[in-house]
Amino acid sequence: MNPSGTVIPGKELVREMDVAAPRYTSYPTIPVWSAADSGEAYAEVLRRHSADTPLTLYFHVPFCSTICHYCGCNTAKLECNAQTAEYAEALRQEIRLIAALLPERHRVTQIHWGGGTPSTLNNGEFTAILNLVRQSFDVADDAELAIETNPMTCTDEKLRFLLDNGFNRFSIGVQDFDPEVQQRIGRNQTYARTAEFCRTIREHGVRSLNFDLVYGLPTQNLDKAGDTMSKVVDLSPDRIAVYSFAFLPTLRDNQRNIDTSLIPGTDMKFDLYLLTIERLQQAGYEMIGMDHYAKPEEELAVAWREKRLRRNFMGYTTKAETDVIAMGATSISDVSGYYCQNIKDNAPYFESVRAGRLPVQRHMTLDTDDLIRRRVIMDILCNGIVLKEDVSKRFGISFEDYFALELPRLNPLIEKGLVVNDARAVEATETGRFFLRNIALHFDNYLDGRKGPNAGATFSRTV
Repeated sequence: MNPSGTVIPGKELVREMDVAAPRYTSYPTIPVWSAADSGEAYAEVLRRHSADTPLTLYFHVPFCSTICHYCGCNTAKLECNAQTAEYAEALRQEIRLIAALLPERHRVTQIHWGGGTPSTLNNGEFTAILNLVRQSFDVADDAELAIETNPMTCTDEKLRFLLDNGFNRFSIGVQDFDPEVQQRIGRNQTYARTAEFCRTIREHGVRSLNFDLVYGLPTQNLDKAGDTMSKVVDLSPDRIAVYSFAFLPTLRDNQRNIDTSLIPGTDMKFDLYLLTIERLQQAGYEMIGMDHYAKPEEELAVAWREKRLRRNFMGYTTKAETDVIAMGATSISDVSGYYCQNIKDNAPYFESVRAGRLPVQRHMTLDTDDLIRRRVIMDILCNGIVLKEDVSKRFGISFEDYFALELPRLNPLIEKGLVVNDARAVEATETGRFFLRNIALHFDNYLDGRKGPNAGATFSRTV
């Protein structure tokens, strides 16, 4: 047990629970969605959308100045400024298409920019898009404006521009501060520049500063990880996401640049994981969901304690009642029980929006079973508990009868002390909170071909 009182799992248990499983950024997961012949199904969903449900807008910018070897994001190397100009114009065209389909002006409570590195857009391109958003939607005065940034390429002038234009949540992909680890993953992000960047953000009183960390990277060891964690704690971000390095070179060409002999072995990777979470909890961060940590006063931590945390394609959020409209190549929308993903490659994405067509490539309309299971899986991943009566009343079912096949599958986890299944709830224990994906996957009706064909998808490891 660590000083915060949370039970840290032992290495043997961590090894046993390390299996391949979906991350459940959505349920059903993207591999079981179907190809879309057109964007007409999405258009019909937008035409019927009620303004009573506020929106989250997501903009995907698929450019980086360099492509890191470890990266699993949908991005490409930025070769010239003309690329961002063409892309920004396409985003504006997509905004117009969507706004024209919605039956009335909608309220927007969250805008998130991801990628890639969104700050590769120049100030004029940002301004034109933000102005069009405000012309097309009612952006709430207290809206969250979040952006993913790289301190090495986001200049002081660009940072001041973002701050002056209302951005109030910044995410920084730290991954690891050790120079050798960075060199092995094709990255160059100094601690000094990151610290300076964070100070500027803090001076403007932004709502939240977030870090991403990755364990299992080439040449990582306990000494290096300990030094990185000391630096992270000193910079004191409000939220920290801790991810396992998903090495999938058959899917990501850039990962073939990594020397596989330098990737930590299974035991070292587990030690890195345990060290990271122990150091964060010693520093006072609370574990949130399955891979996030937050200061006790941060809104995610408050939402976790009050069991009202939610999750969307951008990660954990307190904004439970919004639908997500996403724009840009490969971006993913979640609107009124309908999922869709935009065309991944820029050229056909440009062609579609220029022709006045929604650029949908994959989609899925959720049926009642999907909606029930989505609620259960997201309750597990977000709050560590499923209240059976709440689910039964919401969907008009008997929880025990509906999940008569699934509940017995939890018995091995119950025997390990990871989950409790009683008349009131399915609830993760303190130790079980580290293995929420392992609990959630038992309610997935698509794994192993239980519903529909086996997608044969490759998933990351749970640890």
